[in-house]
Amino acid sequence: AAGLLFYSFQAFAGSITTSIACRKTVKSNGTLELHMVIRNSGNVTAYDVMVTLILEDVAKKYENLGNNPPGGKIEVEEKLIQPDLKPGNYVAVIQVDFKEESGIPHRVYHMVPITYLTNQAVPSDASLTMELTSPEFNGKAFWDRKGDIELHARNEGKEKLALKARLFPPDGLRCPKPDTAVTLAPESEKIERSPVQLTDSDKTIFPYHVVASWEKQRVHHSRLLPGKIITVERPVYFKWFVRGRGVLLGILFLLIIAGFIIKRHREKARTKQG
Repeated sequence: AAGLLFYSFQAFAGSITTSIACRKTVKSNGTLELHMVIRNSGNVTAYDVMVTLILEDVAKKYENLGNNPPGGKIEVEEKLIQPDLKPGNYVAVIQVDFKEESGIPHRVYHMVPITYLTNQAVPSDASLTMELTSPEFNGKAFWDRKGDIELHARNEGKEKLALKARLFPPDGLRCPKPDTAVTLAPESEKIERSPVQLTDSDKTIFPYHVVASWEKQRVHHSRLLPGKIITVERPVYFKWFVRGRGVLLGILFLLIIAGFIIKRHREKARTKQG
């Protein structure tokens, strides 16, 4: 089966609309075959297309793919022979990078679920619960554009779990450390933070994904966690007004205390003189 996602970017005097599809086949000997198709149904060209396949510890880049004109497509074939994957479910990520004619870069993703070397559906591991918490940004501010995406993980089972997670941020959101690794003891929970920075103030919604994976009883598990950052429109002076009001109240309090001390000092001086 092939999955399909659409991404549209407004470029100068036109738009780039990218769709990504992938057909996957798992052979009985463990060979994984992937057929990736990147289409441009927009009306301007996507330049310098590059594709990256990310599957657990495998990261393969396909460069020098050229340009993708309107109505065009780029196909990439990959055959992973004995990729050292345990039976279970996986999430492969197809990352596509390209540029507008002006040189502005863009990056989009397509997530591909893969059932590997097992004829049965891998049941979801109910002992591990995960939840994402997104930061809030003010789209009008020129500062405070940094925050943390938090991954709340709780192991309610009796086995220790080694959890790996990777954040895939969209255009307009930068993450210097997308990879996270954490060990969860039985019946424990942890919060892992991934710092992000807002780099685009024109958009208001930034959907992102986290791919989490772990092994349990020699079976591999993967889970795709969607998240969304929504910017808010607040006057840029709001926070500074609140902070400034607190500072002014503090200064006023100190002036009152100082005035009281000076007054007492003068009264004592007058009493001595009398």
